[in-house]
Amino acid sequence: LQVSGAACIGGQGEVLALQASLFQAQLELQAGQRGQRQAGRTQEDLSRALQRSERDLQGALQHRRETERHNQDLQLALEEARSALQEREEQRREAQGERARQEEESERTIRELRTSLQTKEQLIENYCELLQDPTEKRDSLLQKLRLRIKERDQALERAVDDKFRTVAEKEEEARRLQLLLREKERDLERQRCVLSNNEETITSLEVLVRGKALQLEQVCDAWRNVQRQQLESKERLSSILRERDAIISQLQAALHARTQEAQDLRCSLLAHVKSAPSDVLEELQVRLQLKDRLFQEVMADRAHQTQEHQEQVQDLLRTISSRDQYIQDSAGRLGEVLAEQTGRLQELRRQLSSGVGSASHSGPDSAVELQVVQEELRLALRSGKEVQELASRVDSLTGTLHVKEQIIRDLQRQMVEPSGLPLVERLTQEVQHLRESLVQRDGPPATGPIGRQPGFGA
Repeated sequence: LQVSGAACIGGQGEVLALQASLFQAQLELQAGQRGQRQAGRTQEDLSRALQRSERDLQGALQHRRETERHNQDLQLALEEARSALQEREEQRREAQGERARQEEESERTIRELRTSLQTKEQLIENYCELLQDPTEKRDSLLQKLRLRIKERDQALERAVDDKFRTVAEKEEEARRLQLLLREKERDLERQRCVLSNNEETITSLEVLVRGKALQLEQVCDAWRNVQRQQLESKERLSSILRERDAIISQLQAALHARTQEAQDLRCSLLAHVKSAPSDVLEELQVRLQLKDRLFQEVMADRAHQTQEHQEQVQDLLRTISSRDQYIQDSAGRLGEVLAEQTGRLQELRRQLSSGVGSASHSGPDSAVELQVVQEELRLALRSGKEVQELASRVDSLTGTLHVKEQIIRDLQRQMVEPSGLPLVERLTQEVQHLRESLVQRDGPPATGPIGRQPGFGA
């Protein structure tokens, strides 16, 4: 009886140890749940960042469409300004040709006037020779000649004034056109400087996009590694679960065998201790009932704990699967964003390269167009920074997944090495020891189920 009492105390100690192990497992489960909640908060932050990035991307795309429409309007205005400038060039050339023709006509008119003067001088000489005629006829002829010469002089002065006024107007128009051309050349030089700066910005953006593409490739590789590790962990978990089911089946078989053995032992003890006092028999029955109840409670708690662990592992696996899908979607969206930004940069470079040739004929509208392009470049830089932040958050989420996998492996080790097995073995040894002590006291029985000794897990 003292040995049985010591065994009962040892069984209670094992129960306390099992409760302590259960409490430790609950603490570890709570830590895993806290990590899961933290991962959920990280996922929410990442979702909000993705939504904000998508909103910014939609705004950038809308701004890009508006910019394209504005660029089309600017192209039309540029074509109109170019045609107007060509018309002015034609007018200037026509004005120069007209001025040259007028100068030729003026020279021709001057030559004609000189010829006319020479003719008049010749006529005057002839008339002077006629002065020898009577005085009255000579005076009348002189008067007529003077009138005709005066009329010719007035006509000549008017023609010369008209020619000089026309020449002055043409020279003024030529000076105005030259000033306009110099202003256009200065605008063209400014536009070239702005275009060179924009090309440098686009080059830096292309380098940034290549870096982002490399980071995205690294994230995709990390995600593939995580997915491969997850598949391996799932396979290990399935094998561990199969082993656990086999162990549970063995424990149930052993429990059934030990229960049957205890019943047989009880019947045998009742047959052998009929001559013993009734209080000893009652004490033995109470101890056996206590052993059976403790054994059943331990097995029930162990089965319940195993079921809870299995449910928690399944929840963690579902969470990891959803996180993997979310990381895959995030990587796809990152790839689309980078591809869209690369296309935008190529389109901007093409627009700038095509705008270098046309900027020589553009006016103030080209400055507005370049300001719009610079604004779009700034938007692209801001989107690149947000994509970098998103990639860093994806990396942090990948680290959280590794922590989750470590927690799952710990739970698997706990399920593979249950802490209740020593208690079952100890209870079995106590029953065997009690049976042997009773047999030694009353003598070996002739026949009966006591002779059966099923091994543990048989």
